[in-house]
Amino acid sequence: MIRELNVISIALACSACISPPAQYVKLSVTLENNIPCFGIRQDSNFNGPVSVYAPTVMKHVGNQWKTINFHDQLPSMRILNSEECIRLDEVDWREGEYDVVLKVVNEKTAVRYAARFILKKGMSSELLLTTSE
Repeated sequence: MIRELNVISIALACSACISPPAQYVKLSVTLENNIPCFGIRQDSNFNGPVSVYAPTVMKHVGNQWKTINFHDQLPSMRILNSEECIRLDEVDWREGEYDVVLKVVNEKTAVRYAARFILKKGMSSELLLTTSE
């Protein structure tokens, strides 16, 4: 009986060591006309147009993250074709650290994407993308 309990406890301990899959896939970020533009990699999950749900945009303010957009400001869903990116013109983009999270679906698959990046002002007041992860 004690031996069985030892085997079970070892099995449970080993299963806790296995890493879970990543929750988010990297969302690419570029600047287009001084506004961040978000794109997804076209892979085997998404061969054609996909539906993109309204993203959540958060900004690092002080020592906490604040949501700076609300889903009632944005269209609830957009269709994204290959090689397109999503611009959020509704957001007042300024210097700072941002997190953007969105969900992409097609008829078979749903994937969550996320990006964390920093915007800084350049010499002529244009925004510069300095860090993206």
